[in-house]
Amino acid sequence: MEALERAFAREAQRLPSTVLEPVNIRSLDDILKVVSDLAPSPEDSPRPVKLDANISVRENGRSNTYSVSANTTSKTKRQMILDTLKVLKNRHEVCDNHANESQPIVVNGKQVKPLTPFMVDSRMAIDGLISHWTGGERRGEMIYWTLPSNDSYKYDIWAHKLYKVS
Repeated sequence: MEALERAFAREAQRLPSTVLEPVNIRSLDDILKVVSDLAPSPEDSPRPVKLDANISVRENGRSNTYSVSANTTSKTKRQMILDTLKVLKNRHEVCDNHANESQPIVVNGKQVKPLTPFMVDSRMAIDGLISHWTGGERRGEMIYWTLPSNDSYKYDIWAHKLYKVS
């Protein structure tokens, strides 16, 4: 009976499979639902979370169980996206400042302009999650959607505003 109760308790803690499915955007209503999920809220401040686990290890024919724990912080989807976009924004600022402040230098008797950091708006780790969570794609610091009707929308997560592009 105890084993059955433990199995039910484990099953109750599992995420439903629908949580892991990617978002499918077909209409403006779908976009509005995603945007409302990314709305700023008082719960956006990181909360401390303690993770505990028991790990069983088989060593020299004997089974040993170790208790491990770690302190971490819980973040919302919005927080994770904003943290990554802050990194992107900082990279752009560094490149802009470097381009504006760089003075020509003399190399082998010739005056040349120093190299600027190469900044291409390339894929970042969060892009896959943005696609999965929102059904859209990141371009710069905005999230874009194109509907089957060819209407396009962009979302500014900083200002929490949705714009119609075309």
